[in-house]
Amino acid sequence: MARRMKGKLYLIPCPITEGKDSSVIPVSTASSALKCKVFIVENVKHARRFLKALDSDIDIDSLQFYSMGKHAEPHEMADAIQHLNTGLDVGIMSDAGCPAVADPGWEAVHMAHEQGAEVHPLVGPSSILLTLMASGLNGQNFTFHGYLPIDKKERISALRNMISETSRSGITHLFMDTPFRNEKLFQDVLSSANADMRLCLAQDLTGPYQWIKTMSISDWKKKKPIFKKIPMMMALGH
Repeated sequence: MARRMKGKLYLIPCPITEGKDSSVIPVSTASSALKCKVFIVENVKHARRFLKALDSDIDIDSLQFYSMGKHAEPHEMADAIQHLNTGLDVGIMSDAGCPAVADPGWEAVHMAHEQGAEVHPLVGPSSILLTLMASGLNGQNFTFHGYLPIDKKERISALRNMISETSRSGITHLFMDTPFRNEKLFQDVLSSANADMRLCLAQDLTGPYQWIKTMSISDWKKKKPIFKKIPMMMALGH
């Protein structure tokens, strides 16, 4: 009796800006995503809408969706991964950007490796890499910190650690916050960093309000941007 082939696990990037259509997704990524019959997603509603944008004729009701993240049941991810053993391909999607990178999904990837299934990361938008590419800062050595602490003292301490490391090694530090706290984070960077350090602000990447600018801290103090309540990535370096 022939041994049943395992399904494949696909990591599917999604648009990273609200309301953006699927034109930022490569054709090859869309094609692989549409092969999947089972999905592990951060938000089922967003996932269904994204798949419908990739193929308006898709039979959404024939697909199975499992949740991941803080609101998911503990068993859901493991239940979804079990479909690989039946030969079905499984896709992972977060709400925006690349799953398992500063987003949920890595545990499902770990489970797939443990089962000996093939894992296929697909090409698509990543705010981390897009910011680094466009920053003009050191792209050879960098660290992504995700969201910095909400507490001001802890946030300043984290920034000072970054500043010290950048001064010593030239490493680039990437970080972010929620849109309504971006201006406060910007002010904390200006008050903490050395005047000759450079800061990149990357706003609404791939979106209609995309704006990317890198200047020295001293120059940012002379020309402060107008902050919109939309996502922004920051990168600090030399």
